[in-house]
Amino acid sequence: MECKHIVHFSGGAGSYVAAQRVIEKVGAEDTLLLTTNTLSEDDLWEKFVRDAASDLGAELVMLTHGLDVWDLAIQQRFIPDDRAPFCSRILKAELSAKWIGERYELDQAVQYFGIDWTEEHRVAGIVRNIHPYSCDFPLLWEPMIDKAACLAAVEGYNIPAYRQGMPHNNCLKYGCVRGGLKYWKLLLETRPKSYNRAVLREQEFRNKVRDSTLLRRRGVPVTLDQYRDDLTREGLSDEEEDDYGACSCMGE
Repeated sequence: MECKHIVHFSGGAGSYVAAQRVIEKVGAEDTLLLTTNTLSEDDLWEKFVRDAASDLGAELVMLTHGLDVWDLAIQQRFIPDDRAPFCSRILKAELSAKWIGERYELDQAVQYFGIDWTEEHRVAGIVRNIHPYSCDFPLLWEPMIDKAACLAAVEGYNIPAYRQGMPHNNCLKYGCVRGGLKYWKLLLETRPKSYNRAVLREQEFRNKVRDSTLLRRRGVPVTLDQYRDDLTREGLSDEEEDDYGACSCMGE
């Protein structure tokens, strides 16, 4: 079997441009776009993934665990967050690794990730987790491409998340559980239906499992429902205004 060039295709701008660069280098026939549907994506996420794959001309494989992020929280009896990101590990990284491991020997696959120069701190973690398979980062090839250029490349797909200022285009059915206080404020302002869904799912977790919350503010647990009420009475501090959190799904 010849080497397959597997792009981890997240449904975002970075992985789209990474796929473009891989295809330019090795051709569409030798490129495979591998995506993981967390079942926590918004309605337009899958449309973009499939439309983009069709335009790029490469094979698309979509994997699904069968649980969304809140189903997983209930199963694991713990709400994932940026301190305990097992949602990324179980719903994305392990699922992809198992699929690749069952089909390709070490010399039959190279994996690619849409990491730009502002995220180079994630490279070591990804390399460690992908080992002993080989991996590469097309956005770091010369000339390096930044986030703005990636966003420009997908502008024609009219992705609402980027117009709304969201840091990524993933898990927007409920909002990313790895997001920080600023992220959840932005989600409430731009996607109130998604925020309200998360309020209900968090309450479901609290009813079925235990008294726990996704967010903490000033060292104190706060429910999404309470945080929404708090935001109507007060703004965020300067420190909180920078608290977007991070979803580095394949780097843990």
